[in-house]
Amino acid sequence: MAPNNLGMRSKCTALRALVTASAILLGGTVALAEDLDSTSMITGTATYRERIALPPGAVLEVTLEDISRADAPALVIGQTRIESPGSPPFQFSITFDPARVQVRHRYAVRARITLDDQLLFTTDTVQPVLGESDRTSVDLILRRAGAGATAVTPPAKAAPSEPARRIRGAYSYLADAGFFTDCRSGQRLPVAQEGDNAALEAAYLSARRQPGAAVLAIVDGRFEMRLPMEGDQPQPTLVIERFVEVRPGGCETASDASLENTYWKLVQLDGAPVEVFERQREAHLILQPAQRRITGSGGCNRFQGSYRLEANKLSFGQVAATLMACTHGMEQERKFLDALARVGRWAVTGERLELFDASGAPLAQFDSVYLR
Repeated sequence: MAPNNLGMRSKCTALRALVTASAILLGGTVALAEDLDSTSMITGTATYRERIALPPGAVLEVTLEDISRADAPALVIGQTRIESPGSPPFQFSITFDPARVQVRHRYAVRARITLDDQLLFTTDTVQPVLGESDRTSVDLILRRAGAGATAVTPPAKAAPSEPARRIRGAYSYLADAGFFTDCRSGQRLPVAQEGDNAALEAAYLSARRQPGAAVLAIVDGRFEMRLPMEGDQPQPTLVIERFVEVRPGGCETASDASLENTYWKLVQLDGAPVEVFERQREAHLILQPAQRRITGSGGCNRFQGSYRLEANKLSFGQVAATLMACTHGMEQERKFLDALARVGRWAVTGERLELFDASGAPLAQFDSVYLR
């Protein structure tokens, strides 16, 4: 055991001895499942400055983390979760394995309060423990997310600015935070620590050439307005629904998806977003070059037909569709099939296909989908 953790071990030993003695005085017996030195403990309090009560269902989460590596996620070595913690100050204790503590590493305690996965309060400063600080007790002051409101109320779920779609961008991870630069728009966005983000982080750490270097990442995700960890103004944030792959390099290495042999999901029709109705397929098309055949679905009915392709010119022959009648989506399907009959040109940029009429007027937009 490292010398700077002797005090911590002594406190735990004394605590266990007190529990054992109390049990004997009460006529009971104590069976310790672990050796006296097998676990250690961080204790403390957490509070915030506002004189307001937490709503029912709030959750306090406190974690003990190894923050030694700036280019990698913090390693959680202990945590506690308190549901409906009551009124501040909140007392907490975190049990952890001292064998995971290394003398030269840096450790910190972090806390946050959430309600339905939405952030209410969080610590915004590093509170060192263990290591060189030799601290085993901390008093945390949490900062309110979105300061300026007059009361803590259950936050509304953030409405996505658009449906999930295939996105390519330059991704990097540094100082416990991931950032994604959209190849199409050039916009740099923070990445939400939810959904399939963990898979992206793991792939990045394996593929990067050096700490902080960007890789080309392909994900299915959406943009939402979220409050940042620091600051009180919502900002566009990338929420990853499904990680697809990473490749060496950044946006400069990106290539466009292929027009043919790609599953193209319809996302916009005549300038309006496309709906996917319950118990229906998503509207899509696939161009199969071997037979110069188009197959797909309008949502309710499947269709197939022929196509002619010459450079950036594209046209479809007569399309035959099944004759099912669905409660919803028939008008959208009709517009989709009518648009296919008017297609004259095409263009693929990244993972998006755009179809135009012969004059260049836009008809429909599609996103490529990597089938599971």
